[in-house]
Amino acid sequence: MKLSISHYSIYQSYKASNLSKMKRQLINLIKKIILHFIPTLRPSIERCNEEQRTLGIIFDKPIPQDTYQVAFTFDDGPSSTLNRAHDFTLSDYDRDSTHKVLDVLKEFNAKATFFICGEHCASPEGAEALKRIQQEGHEIGVHCWSHSENIIANSLPAIYENINATKKIIKDITGTEPTLMRPPRGEIEKVTTQFIFSHTKLRIVLWTVASRDWLLYTTEQSVNHIKSNIEPGSIILMHDIYHNTPHTLKRILKELSEQNVKFVTVSQLIEDSKSKDKYFQIKNS
Repeated sequence: MKLSISHYSIYQSYKASNLSKMKRQLINLIKKIILHFIPTLRPSIERCNEEQRTLGIIFDKPIPQDTYQVAFTFDDGPSSTLNRAHDFTLSDYDRDSTHKVLDVLKEFNAKATFFICGEHCASPEGAEALKRIQQEGHEIGVHCWSHSENIIANSLPAIYENINATKKIIKDITGTEPTLMRPPRGEIEKVTTQFIFSHTKLRIVLWTVASRDWLLYTTEQSVNHIKSNIEPGSIILMHDIYHNTPHTLKRILKELSEQNVKFVTVSQLIEDSKSKDKYFQIKNS
């Protein structure tokens, strides 16, 4: 039987779709294998010393609280203009994820902290999403300019330039200057931490509980993982770029709300810490 041009086009489209599906399945399998051998997947912080923590330069442990409150944080957005060239596929991303996350936070009267990529704010859609984050009372921190670049592997002057460009676009759009930063993938070294703080006064915020949404967990898996690891003062890592993140967020906020857990920004978590006076003093330099 002879294939017409239209038949051939349909066949090629079907073939490409199947290849894309196989590629996604392969990526998910690799992620599951990684998860099996690295069960906690927490950032590498051993190179950061205790002095940095006591000075309040780096936050990577639950922040002591008198009441049960936690900080949800979102990396990599705004999602409106995703440019993830370093990833294999955009099929698992949702360009409306940031707005959907904001809708969920509003529903539960929850505040959160967003660590944004500067390049995602450079378009009108990205700038609009950033303005909405600020207008609805959430905190904005620096992530990096472009997630496809490993800024921590760069020279210190290049790191400074990357951070400054991101700080500038945040200030230009919102009128406020960020005070917190989360390096991509949570990768940070002692010398880099000291450099960033001394030159930009940004405090480094890692996390204590990862939702594992980047591993394409189902809502059920992510919710169970968060519930198993959360405690007062926890900093929860999520990403406002994936299609499943808003669903996971809605489910976990509903369950935690029923336990009277309060949802605040990272800065509010620090401000309300019962150990604030002795633990989070910032050295003047």
